Amino acid sequence: MFAMDINDSLKRNTRLARRQRVFPIFCLGLVLYAACFLSAPLALSSFSSSSPVPLKKALVLYDSSGQSGWRGKLYGICLYNLLGHFPVAVELKAVENYVGGEVENFDAIFYIGAVYENRLPESFKNDMLKTERTICWLGHNLWQIAWGDDKKPAGKFEQKFGFRFSGNSNSPYNLVLYRGYAFTKRSVNPGLGQVTILDPGRAQEIATCLCTEPQAESPYIVRGKNFWYVGDVPFAYMTMSDRYLVFADVLHDILGIDHERKLRALVRIEDVHALAAPEKLMEIADLLRAEGVPFSVAVIPVFRDPKGVYNWRQPQTIQLSKNRKLVAALKYMVERGGEIVLHGYTHQWRDEPNPKSGVSAEDYEFFRVRLDSEGRQVLEGPVPEDSQEWVADRVGKALLELKAAGLNPVAWETPHYLASELDNRYFARYFNLMVHRGIYFVTEDGKSLRFSNQFFPYPVENDYYGQRIAPENLYCYASSAYMGEPPSTVPAMLYQARLNQAVRDGWASFFFHWYQDVRVLKELVRGIKNMGYEFVSLSSLQNRRDR
Repeated sequence: MFAMDINDSLKRNTRLARRQRVFPIFCLGLVLYAACFLSAPLALSSFSSSSPVPLKKALVLYDSSGQSGWRGKLYGICLYNLLGHFPVAVELKAVENYVGGEVENFDAIFYIGAVYENRLPESFKNDMLKTERTICWLGHNLWQIAWGDDKKPAGKFEQKFGFRFSGNSNSPYNLVLYRGYAFTKRSVNPGLGQVTILDPGRAQEIATCLCTEPQAESPYIVRGKNFWYVGDVPFAYMTMSDRYLVFADVLHDILGIDHERKLRALVRIEDVHALAAPEKLMEIADLLRAEGVPFSVAVIPVFRDPKGVYNWRQPQTIQLSKNRKLVAALKYMVERGGEIVLHGYTHQWRDEPNPKSGVSAEDYEFFRVRLDSEGRQVLEGPVPEDSQEWVADRVGKALLELKAAGLNPVAWETPHYLASELDNRYFARYFNLMVHRGIYFVTEDGKSLRFSNQFFPYPVENDYYGQRIAPENLYCYASSAYMGEPPSTVPAMLYQARLNQAVRDGWASFFFHWYQDVRVLKELVRGIKNMGYEFVSLSSLQNRRDR
C-alpha cells in the first residue's frame, strides 16, 4: 500500500508513437552558456529570488515508527507539495521528534496518522488539546486525545470541539460528497475514522463519506472550532476522481487563504521528436488557433533508435535541428500560440531497453526501469551515471540542440516524469517551470524504494524538490488499455474535468500525442471550454503570485 501506483502516471505511448525520445549529457558550463542565449522567459534560478515572503507558517508532523513508518514520510511530502500552492513556509518532521510547546510557533499544524496505534508523545497530545492554533488531523490515532485517560477525560475533547470520535470502521465506504459532487474512495482502502457531531454550534460537517452497500453514511471532514479532522489520509490510493480533490480544496479553508473561483485549462502536444510528421503538427496548430486555445509542445531534441527497432535493424540518431521541415512546423506552431517545452534530451537511456525498446519517447531517460515476468514495470533506481555533472551535461546538450533549431523553451518536462531527487533538484534550480507530475521517494529500512506519484489540481509554487509545477491532472487520451491501465476516453477525461470544478481555483490540464486523431483533440477542447474553463498559455504560470 502506498500513495499511488506508478502506472497512473506512465504515458500510454503505443506502437503508433514509434520513434520518439531523446537523451542528454553536458557540463554545467554549457547549461549556463545555453541559458544565456535563450531569450524566452525560461530563466535560470529566478524562482527563489522572486518568491514572496511567506505570510504563514505550517508544521507537518507524520508517523515514522514501525515497519510502515515510511508511509508517514511519503504522505508528509504529498502534503508539503499541496501546501506549495499557498504562501506558507512549511516545516516537515516526524511526530516522534515533536518538542513541547512547538505548536505555538506555527499558524497551522498538520498531523498525519499513517501508522495505526503509533504511540504519540505526551507533549504533542497535551498541546493539541490546549492550543488555539489551527489543527488538522488526518487518519489514525485520534483516540489518543479524543478518548482521554484518568488525567484527561474524553469530555474535554468533546466539550472543546463539539464532536465525538467513535473509532475506526472497515466498512467499504466508496464515495465522498462535497459541494454537490461525488468523489471516489477506493474500496482497497476501506478504513475510516467515525465521528459524530454533538454540538452544531461548534462543529460542522464539511464533507460526507458514503458506503453504498451496505448503506451507511459518516462525516469525512469535520471542523470543530480550531480543529479539523479528516477521516483517512487522502494521499493513500489517489486517483483523478478521488476524495484527494476534496482535501485539496478544503486546504484553503484550513489555512484561511482563499483564492478566486476561476477555472483554467492547459493542453500540451506530447512527444514531438525528429521523426514527427510536420503536416500533423501544422494541422493541430490550425485547429487550436481556430479554437482560440494557447498550447504547449513537448519537444525531444534528439531522436535515438540504437538497435534499429523501427529502422530495419539499423541504428538511427537524428537531431531535431537537421530536420528543416519539422523545425519549420514547430515555428509555425509557435506563431499560432504554441510554446515549447523541453522534454528531456533523448527520452531514452544508453543503447539498451529501459524497459522496452531503447527508442526515444518509449523509454525512461533518468531512471532505470525493468519489466517483471508479468510485464509490470519495476523501478530499480537512478541510472548508474546519475550525478550533478551527468544531468547538467544532458540538459546542456538538449538546450543547445533547441537553440540550433531556433527554438526557446518556456518549461521542462521530465521524460515519463521519473528522475532521481538529485535530478529533480537540479531541474528546479535551472528551470522556472515544470510541466509534469511529481514522483517522490522514500526508503524503507534504508533499502526498498517507495514512491508516490502525485498530480495537482492547481499550480504548485514550491514542491518538495523546490520546483514550480504546472498542473497536469486529466492525463491523456488513450483509446485502448495500456500496461494494465483502462482506456482514458473523452467522456472519462471530461468527467474528471467536471470534478475539478469543485476546487475553487481548479484546473483542467491534459496532454495529447501528436500522432492521434485531431478530431478527438477538438472534442476535448470544446468539452472543457463548455464547462467554463479558460485555456491559458503555459508561460502565464511562470510568474504567478496569486496563491
